[in-house]
Amino acid sequence: MSAYTDKEREEIILEYFGSASEDEPLCPDCGEDLGFQSRYPSGDSPYRLHVDCPDCRAGFIWEQDRDREAWTSIQLSYCLERYRQGDTPRCPVDDSYIVCTEFTDDTVEFRCPYCNRSGRARTGGGSPAAES
Repeated sequence: MSAYTDKEREEIILEYFGSASEDEPLCPDCGEDLGFQSRYPSGDSPYRLHVDCPDCRAGFIWEQDRDREAWTSIQLSYCLERYRQGDTPRCPVDDSYIVCTEFTDDTVEFRCPYCNRSGRARTGGGSPAAES
């Protein structure tokens, strides 16, 4: 199994989380589409992303190594505004796609899997009521 350099790994992860392209990132060694499998945390376990090349068998596991952090109110307002407009929210810190979870009480949680920031906001009128 061949290994990627630290720089190649970081580029693959940034492209996976932030690319506007619908195509998966390509293997820097052979050019094949890389395979990605998410492992969501349970309890205190960190988020893990398994990256594998089906052709040359190169691969690695990326693990979220940042502590969870709350969005600032302006960052949360930005996420909420994009959400209200029907646009795909992107992380205001690193431009990655963020995960939106809707709750029945008009609350949405925004979470960036790359920088590990998150926060909840009510979707009703006015400015967001930030929750951690």
